[in-house]
Amino acid sequence: MQYYDDLAEYYELIFADWEESMARQGAAIAAILRAHGPDRVGEPFRVLDVSAGIGTQSLPLASSGFEVTARDVSSAAIARLRREAARRGLDVDAARADMRSVRGSVIGPFDAVESSHPYGERTRNGKRFRLRQDWKWIDEWRYHTTFVVEEQADAGWNEVVRTMSPYYAIPVSSLLTLMRDAGFDARLVTEVQFYQPVLMGCRLR
Repeated sequence: MQYYDDLAEYYELIFADWEESMARQGAAIAAILRAHGPDRVGEPFRVLDVSAGIGTQSLPLASSGFEVTARDVSSAAIARLRREAARRGLDVDAARADMRSVRGSVIGPFDAVESSHPYGERTRNGKRFRLRQDWKWIDEWRYHTTFVVEEQADAGWNEVVRTMSPYYAIPVSSLLTLMRDAGFDARLVTEVQFYQPVLMGCRLR
């Protein structure tokens, strides 16, 4: 969480043009929701973004008329999202919550729940691709992750890969316990900054 708290004020620099990226991502997600979501004539379409960050998807969806509830584990990212929403005159219900226990921080029902990590656009051998990873929770400890790769064509973007795998969401503390139960002297590495937790285990003799 500290990693994202530290990045919150600079996170838009990950994108070459954050405003353009928001518009593109928002338009794509809005099109999917409107095509596959329930028919809500005269009623707001409620969207829950459980990994909202600073609002890269939440903000353009709100500006497109969706009723957006945004949650993220990083309090600094949520504070940035609130400021960006206020600057744009958008109404977004934004608050800090861990996606594994987000149910206790929201009032449903929702028409769609969004949890997506866009990797942006990449070029290889003269061809242009864009990638994203979507998550769907099964219960508190398990989720499905779907990785999607799209290739740019004359008429737009064509999906070339869609692959899914089940995962377990195991807290670091539980992993450390499992390692110790298996006979390791286990600890969380804190002296090296990395984008994911690093665990180290030495076999006890």
